[in-house]
Amino acid sequence: MAEEKKVVKVKTTADKSTETSKKAHLLVRKYYHEAAQALQEGRPVAWLMASTLCEEMCRAMDVTPIYTENFGGTAAAMQGGIMLCEACEADGFSMGICGYARVGLGHSKLRQELGRVDPSWPNGGMADPDLIIGCSAGCEPRYKWYQAQRRYQQVPFLCPEILDTYPVGMDPDDLEDYYVELLVAEMYETKALMEKHLGKKMDMDKVAEYAEQSERTRNLYWKCDEIRRAVPGPMPVEDMLSCMPFGFFYTAFKESEDFFQELYDELAARVKNGVGVIPEEKLRILWGWGLPPWHYLRIFNYLESKGAVAVMQECYTNFCADDCSQYSDPFERIARYQIRCRNHGHKEANARHLGVDVSRMISYVEDYKCDGVIQHALVSCRQRTIGQIASAEIMKKYSTIPVMSFQSDLVDERTASQAEINQRLDAFLEVAAVEKERRQKAGLL
Repeated sequence: MAEEKKVVKVKTTADKSTETSKKAHLLVRKYYHEAAQALQEGRPVAWLMASTLCEEMCRAMDVTPIYTENFGGTAAAMQGGIMLCEACEADGFSMGICGYARVGLGHSKLRQELGRVDPSWPNGGMADPDLIIGCSAGCEPRYKWYQAQRRYQQVPFLCPEILDTYPVGMDPDDLEDYYVELLVAEMYETKALMEKHLGKKMDMDKVAEYAEQSERTRNLYWKCDEIRRAVPGPMPVEDMLSCMPFGFFYTAFKESEDFFQELYDELAARVKNGVGVIPEEKLRILWGWGLPPWHYLRIFNYLESKGAVAVMQECYTNFCADDCSQYSDPFERIARYQIRCRNHGHKEANARHLGVDVSRMISYVEDYKCDGVIQHALVSCRQRTIGQIASAEIMKKYSTIPVMSFQSDLVDERTASQAEINQRLDAFLEVAAVEKERRQKAGLL
């Protein structure tokens, strides 16, 4: 009898340090499976983007949400990104457009060709939507992607106008009422469109209930980031990237709040007992501008093998906002909470005469006692790449720690060589170590 060959699975995701983060994929998978079950039972499913401000509305209407940007990162981390990107590109889309968009469009193209979602796709794929809700915030793919999506799926497309940035030098408090007025008007228009499509009224008491739930989840998410200031760092970036979907996307779910409570309790215990990510933390790194290379999350393990820990990230952060429970209109409550979260650091940035992104990086370097900053220049994401050269120059005025940039992509491993990235990291860490030693001898640490 011929000997059976064992299939050896190659691990592609990063090794985790915290026990709670090791369970994150189970909760992500649960949310995707719930959407598939909703579809089978004839209940509506919506595809959403971050910042749409619609999750609470969906839950109040018994609509199960799926976040397509989250699927893009998940697909790449599970080594399914290339297949979906190539399917998108085969239909005429450029390799230069957003990696998340290419994964989403490739998913829909293959689903159209097969006549079904293949359960072998990452997390079983995305359940077919009854409506898709994008928004104008951030970058042009956040509305053009969903327009192009209708090539494959003829379902209603809603695109609320969401403002989330402030002019440099303007006091956000002076503009809050104007922004909130616009957001609330957009949310009511979205409500009317959802009611028309789904054929029932939205329960505003439920919206208020889910708005409160989202606030509790997001506040815990930020508490988990704040406690990571401890030395040694109790949790690295790769762990938080696994946990991020519950603080950045699925916030109106009680399971997400419970997840972050468990994570915070674990981190508090690790800090109390002096437990770090690695036995000897030689260097502390800030993951600066640029989203992570989801196709190469083991970059963080590589850093750790050299004695360096990425202790904090500039991306995917959420900040505690003032209590907004006094606002009786749940849409106003959601809008004000979101605006105040996004305002975080603007006044400090104004005092420095800087944009808020680079100002936050300066604060992170100080607060998290970082010895170096790594920036990821994304081939397919202009919004999170433009300004990196300037930010590195600005950082020199506030700190002597080195700043490194490397080029890769969100989801597309064809854009870079892991070996070349590691060589650049080696050189960067040598410089960071020398500079840290200099600061120690000068009594600056």
